[in-house]
Amino acid sequence: MIQEAGNVLGLSLLLSWMTLGDAPATVRMVYELGPESSYSEGCVPPCLCPIRRFEEVSGSFAMLPTHTDPLFDYFQVESIGWVVSDGGEPLYQISGIGSYRIGGEVALTQQLQLDLFVNGIERQYDSGLVAGGGDFPVVSIAVAQGNECFDTSFRVVAQPSRSASVSAIPALTSGNLSILMLLVAAAAAWVFVRRSRRSGTKITGSQDKQRGLGPVFVKAEGFR
Repeated sequence: MIQEAGNVLGLSLLLSWMTLGDAPATVRMVYELGPESSYSEGCVPPCLCPIRRFEEVSGSFAMLPTHTDPLFDYFQVESIGWVVSDGGEPLYQISGIGSYRIGGEVALTQQLQLDLFVNGIERQYDSGLVAGGGDFPVVSIAVAQGNECFDTSFRVVAQPSRSASVSAIPALTSGNLSILMLLVAAAAAWVFVRRSRRSGTKITGSQDKQRGLGPVFVKAEGFR
């Protein structure tokens, strides 16, 4: 009986400790770009020049949930590694980070913001807050630099791959370590009381404890 109770208590302690961290258990999901993804560059009105569209865009990125508010779920975008090719020849190497949010008050909306390095040159991309996200966790959204004349943009269509890593135990900080030690002490006291009851040992508390004063003192009569 004590062994079964100990197993339950151990599980309770583990679950309690897992809730002590500032961040909840999270899943880092790896995404693979789909064949619908593309990259475009060229002029936007009033400027006039050809717009080139490249449909050979491959690579991956990862998304990690960070927090939520009453309207949106927020994700960190990281480990971006894309390649834009032309006729099978690599044209642009892309790396970077960003953020993604999905939600809304009335209609479902989404926004993707990226800080990218394209062949080593830093660029910022933003989709703006746009309608969409109904197929989430599939991501389908366009981002652009938003330049007035010559602009570049990505059409990002991606879905989770089979690669994901789970982080369920928070970092062991001084704060949650103290609470964990208190939980362990409580568990030890519980086992002591259980064993004392099974062996016929009488447990009495101090008068101060009975009056709610001072620390708890436990005296075991007949305990060896």
